[in-house]
Amino acid sequence: MRDSQSKARDKDRRKLLEAVQDGLPLVAKPYEAVARRLGWTEEAVVEGLKSLLAAGIIRRLAGIVDHRKVGVRANALVLWCVPEDLVEQSAERIARFQEVSHCYQRASAPEMPYNLYAMVHGRERCQCDRTLEEIQDAIGPFPRLILWSTQEFKKSGVQLLSGHEFADCFPEAE
Repeated sequence: MRDSQSKARDKDRRKLLEAVQDGLPLVAKPYEAVARRLGWTEEAVVEGLKSLLAAGIIRRLAGIVDHRKVGVRANALVLWCVPEDLVEQSAERIARFQEVSHCYQRASAPEMPYNLYAMVHGRERCQCDRTLEEIQDAIGPFPRLILWSTQEFKKSGVQLLSGHEFADCFPEAE
């Protein structure tokens, strides 16, 4: 059975995560603004975020750049069919490229044999093509499929923490 101190900590973590999951306010003192909204001190917000980072509940706090507004117009979702025993090594090599924002392993299926996926970005398509050649040199000549982005319909951070989903993360904080 968890003690009341642990339950209170989880309840505070929940409140803080709900307050920052859409991003920090764009003001001179964002932690102070969050603190006011929660009825906390700025120090409590900063310490709470440090605690969430240390616990691995959040990975980082960072600004999100609209890549199209800074000139990155070419984007490709690239799928590779990599032998299972080389997936981890290949993923590590792909992830080293600064032009790669995401790299995932996914289950393959007979109709979709690809098991390693990455998003590759560049100012122009030719830059992505060069990066893809370099990646292919780094991992080997595995079959691949390149899906170029043509139009962006939605881009946002993942919104997981509301209502019952959040209770699933901290069930005893209720």
